[in-house]
Amino acid sequence: MPECKFGAKCYRKNEDHLRECHPEKISKENADSPKESPQTATEKVPLKRKMNLLMDEEVVKEKKGAKMRRGNEGDKKDDTVAKELTEVFEENETVEDIANAERKSDEDSFDSSRSPSKCPPSPSRYPHRSPFSPQPQSLYTIWRKALLFEPDNPRDAFSEVDGMRLVGYFDYLAGDLRDATDDEIRLHARYATDLPEMQTIMITQTGRYALWRDDPKSATVMVVFVKHGDDHFTKITMVGDKPIHAIIHAAGEDAENVLKKFYPPSEFQYATIGRVKHDAKTAITKRTKISLGRPVHSMRLWVHVDANSVGYRSLGEDLNKLKKTMGLIGETTDEVVRKKKMAELREIGTNVQLAMDECDFGTGLEWGHDLFIANFPQLDAMAKRCLIMAYQLLNRDEFAAIIEAQMEEGVRRRDKVLIN
Repeated sequence: MPECKFGAKCYRKNEDHLRECHPEKISKENADSPKESPQTATEKVPLKRKMNLLMDEEVVKEKKGAKMRRGNEGDKKDDTVAKELTEVFEENETVEDIANAERKSDEDSFDSSRSPSKCPPSPSRYPHRSPFSPQPQSLYTIWRKALLFEPDNPRDAFSEVDGMRLVGYFDYLAGDLRDATDDEIRLHARYATDLPEMQTIMITQTGRYALWRDDPKSATVMVVFVKHGDDHFTKITMVGDKPIHAIIHAAGEDAENVLKKFYPPSEFQYATIGRVKHDAKTAITKRTKISLGRPVHSMRLWVHVDANSVGYRSLGEDLNKLKKTMGLIGETTDEVVRKKKMAELREIGTNVQLAMDECDFGTGLEWGHDLFIANFPQLDAMAKRCLIMAYQLLNRDEFAAIIEAQMEEGVRRRDKVLIN
């Protein structure tokens, strides 16, 4: 038996040590300790541990239930859409994994002398009023920063970045639009070439930035850019999946200096310009992998396609030829030419209708986008009819409501898009 240098006065409680050097202590402790019945031992499980065990059981039950439900979801398209968008393109905060850290950082950075009314409220206190879609956490991150930089005029907090102004949902957070109707909210900050998937949130001297949703019920968003003056066949460019990506994109070569102001080193030393751009590139890559189609605006689409490839089929049209045909319809003064070209589009529309009859709803969505983004009054009726049908078949009813409001006479190409 190994000898302990402390002998009988040893203070160590390690069981292995006691077993090797002081077996008499183990024997004595066992003799002195009353044996616990299984019931007594169970009763002495700490309450916190009991709660954890119960929660674990509930989690297991929930997972089993979810697995069973997934097996029966073939006909539940809304659930499938929400699940796929969440799993494949979940809103990852990355540099804004700051979500929780930033809330604490922002709160700690407030001047105690500032009046409570100037302090950014918790995101949970922001109102979510129909028809606004669920808003991503990253939108509130920008709003909190704006309130910190310019508490009296937060919508101009980033004006040094290409004259940027926060609009749209930010106007609502600033206190505007409280008495607006649902259609007024749908149309606020909605430009002529803003598809229903778009929600403009920033305007600069160069263009505008919008959130893009594939499904109106989802808080999973992309951020896209549209250049001013691009009135026909507008190109929509994805720049990331968070408003900070829009700010960096708008800042251009000055992006690093802007980021230093936005994320001081004392707060986020890891939020380098390279990291933020990497996050944006990663988001774009993810979206590219799950998207499909070749719409004129270049922002590919997302629809659910089942194992039998039902959900989308290509239009099979040459984009340059299609744009030329639509352009002639909108710009020619020769009615004979216009009627001839309209007949060509109607033939394509017939093929699209056949595709939708066979449940390839994504084909109708792509065709509707092409007609809409051409932005010629002569194509509005055709675009409206096609898009409403596609959105309803895809269970994207809020998008259909936006098109209904936007295509009212004199609304789409109105001069004033912001409600004061």
